[in-house]
Amino acid sequence: MTDITKTRRTKYRIANLAHLLLQLGPIIYFLILGLCSIETAAGGATFTFLTIISIGLSVAAAVKGKMSRSSLWLALIAMYVVLDYIMVPLVIIASCQVVDELAARPIRNRLHRKYEHGRDTDEYLNQLNT
Repeated sequence: MTDITKTRRTKYRIANLAHLLLQLGPIIYFLILGLCSIETAAGGATFTFLTIISIGLSVAAAVKGKMSRSSLWLALIAMYVVLDYIMVPLVIIASCQVVDELAARPIRNRLHRKYEHGRDTDEYLNQLNT
């Protein structure tokens, strides 16, 4: 693997991490905040159940490579059950989703295509040299 391909791979991994943090970072933060502010047993049970399902869907989506919106909505419902104020988490999560859709995901996709092109070129050159 050439240095250019290694650099492209590193940039792609950083962009992928930024994409995941924009998708899941605010959700995880507000879920932890909600977990700290549980007051009733029924609210705690509902919150825990929805959080576990949301985390499971998020992990499955991350493994599959395509983020799902259903985990976002389950996490928002869980926060609504526990937190008294829902407008701040909604605005923060929505703004992170917009930044991800308009900036982070296109950059990530472009870097991924460049990395794949470099990797394919390296394979081709290795075949020519052998």
